[in-house]
Amino acid sequence: MFKPLELFIGIRFAKARRKGIMASFISLASFIGIALGVMVLIVGLSAMNGFERELNNRVLSVIPSAELSSAYGNITDAGKLVELLSKEPNIKGAAPVVSTQALISKDNIYRATSLKGIEPPKEEQVTLMYKFITPNALAKLKEGDNIILGARNAKKLHAKIGDTIEVYLTKNTQELGKTSIAQGKIFKVVGLLELSGEIDGLLAFIHLDKARSLLGLDADEATEIAFGVTDNYQVEELSYKAVTHMLNEYQGRFYVKPWTSSYGYLYQDIQMVRTIMYLALIMVVGVACFNIVSSLIMDVNEKRSEIAILLSMGYSRMRVMRTFIVQGAFSGALGAMVGALLGYIVASNLTRVIRTLEAIFNFEILNGDIYFIDFVPSEVYVKDVLLVGVIALILSIIASVIPSYVSSRINPAVELSGK
Repeated sequence: MFKPLELFIGIRFAKARRKGIMASFISLASFIGIALGVMVLIVGLSAMNGFERELNNRVLSVIPSAELSSAYGNITDAGKLVELLSKEPNIKGAAPVVSTQALISKDNIYRATSLKGIEPPKEEQVTLMYKFITPNALAKLKEGDNIILGARNAKKLHAKIGDTIEVYLTKNTQELGKTSIAQGKIFKVVGLLELSGEIDGLLAFIHLDKARSLLGLDADEATEIAFGVTDNYQVEELSYKAVTHMLNEYQGRFYVKPWTSSYGYLYQDIQMVRTIMYLALIMVVGVACFNIVSSLIMDVNEKRSEIAILLSMGYSRMRVMRTFIVQGAFSGALGAMVGALLGYIVASNLTRVIRTLEAIFNFEILNGDIYFIDFVPSEVYVKDVLLVGVIALILSIIASVIPSYVSSRINPAVELSGK
């Protein structure tokens, strides 16, 4: 079987036992540094992938892609606008919404919430929140004075399904800057919205007709039109294009509020942390790779006589360089493979590991009252594992160039003369 001589000798040099303790220590340190750097980078990137997945599957599943509101107050012919928007090619669906701020209460415990009146069949075309709501709860909204609470709100109120709560809200008046006296209404909790994050404590839902009745709105009136687009990460372009096209058939002045104006900071933070993590941890791997420089220079000093013999037998200086590059690449590849394997194992079980550590040390890494989720997610991409491994290998090869050049400058006559 064909095996290049440089590869054979380089691997043999890499496997050989070092004579000095310091050389062995530096070699081990470079291996451990590369392995740890690769492992931590893979785990960190997997966590960022997990946060992006949860942002898309949880937050962006429950909130609409964008909301359309009138510049003149409430929308008076919501049905017409819903019909026009639903015809647009990049719009998944549209639904009228009545949104207001309310105070919910149970047993003298009060919580502020955003109360939304929705029409379940149309809402399901816009969002996927039904996946996170108690089964059949949406269908029960129309049956009477029923309400769906965010799970965190329900927990704060000590309310469970079947309990009654009181909802306080005010009607807008025609006089600028004035509102009516707050009125209370008893509602029965028929379902919970469970996302394991801050949104659980921000939202509550009742039927659209009930919200209109409470606020004194007409049958086709709404505070905004919620709609979903085919690609949430191009929401601004797609939503503005759809609304602009709609205005060719409907005259009016409207505001478009995409999800990025309310929750865009979450996506930006994830991307920023991902970039910083790439830079910081690649530098860590780079520092570990520079230990290869010290290790190879010590190897060159230990093997000066062997190099001289190879040169005297016709082994070219370029081949000597390639031999030590192979040795450095072998050490880097070994560290990268071990780090990639450990990183994959840890990242695949990261959520479970963090939960165990939280239980052991009795602390919470992510508080659901502050962050959009209350656990550390993870999503391992094979391309990330391969990319990190390749980067570590390339840095190892680059770090091997200087020692390999030094090895090629050895004079065989001087070394073998014993002078």
